[in-house]
Amino acid sequence: MKSYLCSIYAKQKFIDFCVSELISLSSIHGICPETLFSTYNLPKTYTEYDYCEHFLPQITEKPFIYVNLPNVSAAEHIAKRGVCIERFTFPLAEADSISSLVENTLQRFNNDPEAAQFILAESPFAFRFDTYQSSVSQEEKESIVKSFGVIPFKGTVDLRSPERKFIVSISKSKCYFGLEIARSKDTRTRFYAKYSLSDREYLGPTTTDMELALLMANQGKVLENSLVLDPFVGTGGILIAASHFGATCFGGDIDVRVLKGLGVGRSTKNTEADIFTNFVNYGFQKPEIICCDTSRSCWKSGEIFDAIICDPPYGVRASSKKIKKDAVGTILPRDSYHGARVFEDLLNLAARLLRVGGRLVYLLPTIRNSYSKDAVPTHPLLKLVGNSENILSKKISRRLITMEKLEAPVSVENEEGKEQFYAGIREKWFLKNDN
Repeated sequence: MKSYLCSIYAKQKFIDFCVSELISLSSIHGICPETLFSTYNLPKTYTEYDYCEHFLPQITEKPFIYVNLPNVSAAEHIAKRGVCIERFTFPLAEADSISSLVENTLQRFNNDPEAAQFILAESPFAFRFDTYQSSVSQEEKESIVKSFGVIPFKGTVDLRSPERKFIVSISKSKCYFGLEIARSKDTRTRFYAKYSLSDREYLGPTTTDMELALLMANQGKVLENSLVLDPFVGTGGILIAASHFGATCFGGDIDVRVLKGLGVGRSTKNTEADIFTNFVNYGFQKPEIICCDTSRSCWKSGEIFDAIICDPPYGVRASSKKIKKDAVGTILPRDSYHGARVFEDLLNLAARLLRVGGRLVYLLPTIRNSYSKDAVPTHPLLKLVGNSENILSKKISRRLITMEKLEAPVSVENEEGKEQFYAGIREKWFLKNDN
């Protein structure tokens, strides 16, 4: 294992998701959190949730974390699909000021043959700057580059297409210097442009933001040929993200209108579009879609899916409905679907259909001043591994919940608290005078 510096892409609305995504993507390569963060000598009893809680204050101040990875290839794969990861660098020095940073880099050059090898290579190189909560003028950048003149860099300077990129990372409290080994920004920019909702042919009123959908797919550890289910599929935005990573997708929804493009979903180009249109346009395999009621699951029990990823209809952005039958089984007009019951049914579905080690990833609405992590829905066959907040306003937020299927049951706690917490979520969400 080698130590690298991970620079977080600190988009404020996803700041709480960064560490959880890093852990999930690293685990795809067989790297457990204890190994990933071994530089910090944290308690061995830490769970994934504990690691996220520990690092959040740090990355809020300076979005840089030391991680241990087996090789450059692992760093490149993680960066390639990361939404919240900016780059990985081979660290050469860190300091509290630029002058000390230069001194520490020179000392590292004199004492570390591997560091000297990077500096003395004959390939073209350039300096790049990575700043956070601070600004550096062009004149200041030029001055900083000149201060590194005491270090005998080899090779020619090439600002357009350098083979070596030396990164000066600056935050309010710390400076870092290193050689970039993997970067995600170019990849991230390309797939965001490709999947932009503004260019998508078929949309619905609650189509999931593409950044968020990709984050959810990463939390689900979706890989090529993974079997992925969205039981509240809507217009298929989450399954498009899963398809980007090569998954075989399945979906279900109670509203046939949105599946067929009949009034709820809409074409942005005045075409006859439905849930399959976007998949065809992107060159993806069409998902298998069933019109069904999740409260009365039509899925046969069995450890089928690698991931279940969804945005449940908890009655805020879209109404929650289920099928209603009379005493003799006649189907009546759809009944309201209580928020707490939505999540109870979802967890039961995941417990039945996920393989051991498979993941359930879903969005949970919360009223911030009454939220308690002890009230998050639990199930004896599902372990909580991620709980990240997406703040929407001072009052409300959504939490990205990630759970993993266990081989053996664990205890269920606080059932009464959960029921109280999710009672009347729609009314609380829209209440204007809530202190």
